[in-house]
Amino acid sequence: FSTIAHDIRAPVSSAYSLMQLLDSEDTPPAERRDMIQKLSTSFDNLSQFLDELLEWSRHQLEDGKILPQFIDLDQVLDRIVGLYEPMIASKTLKIHRTIKAGHIKIDEGGFSLILRNIIHNAIKFTPNDGVITIEVQELDNQVVTKISDTGVGIDQDYLDKIVAGSESLSSRGTNNETGSGFGLQACIQYIRYSGGQVDIKSEKGTGTEFLVTLPVG
Repeated sequence: FSTIAHDIRAPVSSAYSLMQLLDSEDTPPAERRDMIQKLSTSFDNLSQFLDELLEWSRHQLEDGKILPQFIDLDQVLDRIVGLYEPMIASKTLKIHRTIKAGHIKIDEGGFSLILRNIIHNAIKFTPNDGVITIEVQELDNQVVTKISDTGVGIDQDYLDKIVAGSESLSSRGTNNETGSGFGLQACIQYIRYSGGQVDIKSEKGTGTEFLVTLPVG
């Protein structure tokens, strides 16, 4: 249930940040109309996301088995990036995507959990006008996902504790965004539970790169 709460909190906070901008008297009418459209899209994505998350969580409570199914990577990424569109817009971030796989057979709920948490952390710890790069490809019966950012980076000692599962990334983001760090921990645990691997490279002041490898089928 902590995983569900974390997953819901991030996109809701993202939409709330856009609502705060709408409430500002300094926002021109043209920008307000654009924000209203983005907010509407964000809530549509959030509604679909909640349906998917609750269904996946129900299944996990029943038997906890991985349920691979064919998914469209572009559609999955569209929905996930759409959840955080208000945060992306408020920080004027650029999202670069390279997808070298179409339909793959994988547990969509678990894969989405991984993408959401890593992408959200990239957004949170990347300063205004930064760049986040998402690359996904299918290679040797595995899905290889690389997510990198031009963010503030992580100290090596702290990074080692995160990978070992003894520490959570609970510091504030570049725009003072809050978070418990639980989501990233759950993400790493799920990768390992699924028989996958995660490699994290980071340098303070330069950025962070997550490389996730998961079996297909």
